[in-house]
Amino acid sequence: MTVNIGQTYYFKEVENNSLEILFSPQRTGSYELVCCGMEQMEALFEYGRNEEIYQSSYNNNKHMLFIAKTLLYQQVYCVCIHINGTQSRQTILSLRIEPILEPTNSLFKYQWGLLNKNNGYDINILPLWKYIRKSNVKIGIADTGINYNHCNLKGFIYSDLAYNFVKNIKDDTENIESEHGTHTAGIVAAQPDNNVGICGVTENPNVISLKIFGKSEKSYKVSDAFVMAVHYAIKHKIKIINCSFCGAVFSQKEKKIMEEAKNILFVVAAGNNSCNFEYERMYPACYELENSIVVAAVDREGKIYTTSNYGKCVDVAAPGENIVGLYGKDSFIKSNGTSVAAPFVTGVCSLLLETKQDLKPKDLKKIVTSSENVTLVKGLEKSTKSGGIINAYKAYRYLMMNF
Repeated sequence: MTVNIGQTYYFKEVENNSLEILFSPQRTGSYELVCCGMEQMEALFEYGRNEEIYQSSYNNNKHMLFIAKTLLYQQVYCVCIHINGTQSRQTILSLRIEPILEPTNSLFKYQWGLLNKNNGYDINILPLWKYIRKSNVKIGIADTGINYNHCNLKGFIYSDLAYNFVKNIKDDTENIESEHGTHTAGIVAAQPDNNVGICGVTENPNVISLKIFGKSEKSYKVSDAFVMAVHYAIKHKIKIINCSFCGAVFSQKEKKIMEEAKNILFVVAAGNNSCNFEYERMYPACYELENSIVVAAVDREGKIYTTSNYGKCVDVAAPGENIVGLYGKDSFIKSNGTSVAAPFVTGVCSLLLETKQDLKPKDLKKIVTSSENVTLVKGLEKSTKSGGIINAYKAYRYLMMNF
């Protein structure tokens, strides 16, 4: 049967324990389908040549089935719901499909990584925001520093813990040698719904600058600064460190301190050398640690971005082409590569960790990078272990059902 979006449907009788639903959005955007019943349900969601399977969860004496993703204007979608275990044809079932509101930020329309109105490949974050959007998890940005005075950050995020490990002093946010760290921080937590600029993946005031890059540090000095930063993060109970950097030099000191930081999740950029990790190695991406997630970059069509490293060691992909971010005092710029892909994963992980604060990094990694919790894209199975793009909402549903 064909259903209208925004209308609730009730079924007392479902023939052969199956129900086929057809619907077509009147605008491209993010939508959530919620089906509530007395029996366990399984849904096959078909769109074009693609299909996904969803299982219901049990809550408050009811079985709830959730499907949420970006849907395209006037495309026809089909959901086949099968009810398990029903012995009679008398079944109480309700179903509703709702559009999800978009942030009011002036540049949100360009943030295809959050909502891709072109073909639907994004991180599927809008449905998750219905359930959780704020996080107080401490996030470290191991980078070039953060300009906390940017108009999209000022008064919204700040941390007295910000530190400059290049000069071994409290971080001077007025003296940023590069905009790289500010761009990264904005993707994670730029202020939402303020009619200005971009919207971050999470609302989180605890984004901490761990400055490890200056103007021209050599690799061994960056490595030493990073080791100091991780020691500092352990001391101050930072839970996630975003590492949007990559190099060819293996460091035993780096690997050792990352292994010892068992309560910290490291989200690591795969690097931008167009190399296959089957034959070449870059670090810290290729330390292969249970508490690190290595992120490749994809373009709008879900294909590996032209410069992204890929293959062995890479766990999952995230948007990394023409990503709008913060620049200068109050400006914005588009950037490419794995440096801008990693903070999407960092933001999602902070929301999941806020939901279940006792999660261990290895469990958080499993949730985010499991093939059943990502958006599978043909071809990515050759480039990443998961075979897909991080899917915030699917990861959240898995977390709620299994932890």
